[in-house]
Amino acid sequence: MIKKSIRKEIDKVIKNIWLRNICTDYGNGFLIKEASLQCSLYHHLQNELNFLLQQNHLYIYPEFYFKELKFFADLVIVEMDMTLEKKWLSEKMTDIAAIIELKYDGGNAMSTSDYIKTDMPKLKEYIRSLNYDCQYYFGVIY
Repeated sequence: MIKKSIRKEIDKVIKNIWLRNICTDYGNGFLIKEASLQCSLYHHLQNELNFLLQQNHLYIYPEFYFKELKFFADLVIVEMDMTLEKKWLSEKMTDIAAIIELKYDGGNAMSTSDYIKTDMPKLKEYIRSLNYDCQYYFGVIY
């Protein structure tokens, strides 16, 4: 189980990265698609949280598959027990700290609004169906 203090630190770091690093990366032209946004956020999270992740058996995974929901989350921060003798890596997950969904669209406001709405039911289903005390994030650039 992930301690509340660890969850709070992760939450603070995610929010700071979004406001500081992602804004800078966007302003410098490094983000051109959703995939580059995902890579950038992963990079900054890994750099900022490296020690905390190592000390607490936490891992950041892009495109993490929740087989019970048949959804891929853009990024997750999960606690893993690598000593478990399971066939699949995802079966070694013991807790979730954060689920992050991202959207990036350079189109007009109307198409962006429709595009963003495609992830809203997914987020609601995570909250409704997953039995984890985790934070949910929805980052959007348009």
